[in-house]
Amino acid sequence: MEITDGIYTGYEPDENKVYTTREKITAFASLGAGAFFTEVIVRSSSGAVGYSIWFLLLMALYLFFRRKEIKLKNKFSVLQLALIIVFTVNLNFISSEIAYLVDLAFLHTMISYFIYNTSQGNTTISDYCFLDILFSVFKAPFKNFSRCIKTMVAASFSVKKTGNIKYIFLGLIMAVPSVVIVLPLLLNSDNNMKIFFEDFFNKMYSDIDMRAFISRFLFSMIIGSFVFSVFYTNKYEDAPNRDEQKYQIDRMEKFEPLVMCVMVIPICILYAIFFVSQLSYFISAFFGTLPEQFSYSEYARQGFFELCEIAVINLLVIVFINFFVKKPEDTIPLKLKICIIVLSGFTEILIATAVSKMVMYISEYGFTRMRVCTTWFMMLLAGCFALIITKQIHPKLSLVKSIVILSVASVSILSFGRPDAHIAKWNIQLYEIGVTEELDIDTLSRLSYEAVPYIDKFAQSGDRLSDQASEMLMRKAKNLKISQHNWTKYTYPVAKAEKIFEKYLPD
Repeated sequence: MEITDGIYTGYEPDENKVYTTREKITAFASLGAGAFFTEVIVRSSSGAVGYSIWFLLLMALYLFFRRKEIKLKNKFSVLQLALIIVFTVNLNFISSEIAYLVDLAFLHTMISYFIYNTSQGNTTISDYCFLDILFSVFKAPFKNFSRCIKTMVAASFSVKKTGNIKYIFLGLIMAVPSVVIVLPLLLNSDNNMKIFFEDFFNKMYSDIDMRAFISRFLFSMIIGSFVFSVFYTNKYEDAPNRDEQKYQIDRMEKFEPLVMCVMVIPICILYAIFFVSQLSYFISAFFGTLPEQFSYSEYARQGFFELCEIAVINLLVIVFINFFVKKPEDTIPLKLKICIIVLSGFTEILIATAVSKMVMYISEYGFTRMRVCTTWFMMLLAGCFALIITKQIHPKLSLVKSIVILSVASVSILSFGRPDAHIAKWNIQLYEIGVTEELDIDTLSRLSYEAVPYIDKFAQSGDRLSDQASEMLMRKAKNLKISQHNWTKYTYPVAKAEKIFEKYLPD
């Protein structure tokens, strides 16, 4: 591949590529990282400890790969690294499944974005941040996917000394998937061949399932290739030309502002008619009044997800306007700003209506994971629309940067907020002060181990439902004792619950 003025252009033939010692070491280390992911995380289901080691391993491997080139001098890089470390450590303090999955998704995105930013020398969140994230998360792992194998082959064989041996070696590797598929079919088709291979493998590998071993090796190669591709692509890929990106975006601006106004106005009129015709129905939730012929669950669910969909559609409409409307002097015309403000205002009212209905539902039946997470998502949308309105009034506001900060803050609240613990705490408090008439023990039983301290406190309170809570904790204690055979699944909430469970297990 050709390098001009230190910039990778991607046109030099592979046979002329000279890999550095550090690249060769990193290629083999990437395969080791893939094996770790396969054996520890996938095969052993190691949980938080395994993922924590995995993320730290990726960061250590990347910093080794770019040790002489990457300098963590600017505050932006240091902040990203600090966020990665904090969220990685926090994995061991989470037992809520939803918060755990959000944390994992955030970490994978953040590490990919960190590698991209440090490679390109970015010192702040770019206005093209979302394009950068799409490249780092979805394109970089595939762009040089085969480079890991090529680097390992180059490290193992010298072209001058071995000629075509490296191609033979590469061909054998490529033949493995076909052999894995064909061999079992042949064994099933002929009993003599099956006996021969069984005797052969029993003598050589009596304790090894060769088919499983080869499958795990291939999966490790795939993960390792993804890892190395991210490192390699970000090292040699030139930073995107912002002027070219801006030119491409400007070319998308096909519509006159009047067209967009005409498109938005009927939608706003439709919302206005909708609100006026259903005014008493919608505002009843704000006053805690249940409309006639509705139960609390029916009222909360009636149109809730439809309102969520409308809010997302409105957000996409505003994104469409920003990309496809002509902007004289890079500014949105006043009449279109007014349309965006009105559309965003209607959306905020829709969100407030949906949230108020959910709050009334919660006040009657308590919290669940679904109710908490949907409310969290709607509040995040409300924050985005508030920023959009602010942007129309104060054009100097960096909308992309503000939305990124808001999203990180929202993810942090969910990840560090221990939602299952608070669901148990709030439900018990609502029941004890008489806001809710019943306490759903079944809901409490589905919560993770971080809720155990609050349930235990209730079980010792002597309430009429405390015996049911004690029985439920006894079942969870037995399940924990049965499943707690792998130290890698040991987290802080589990350790805390295990100590409480001692009183619920028979001697």
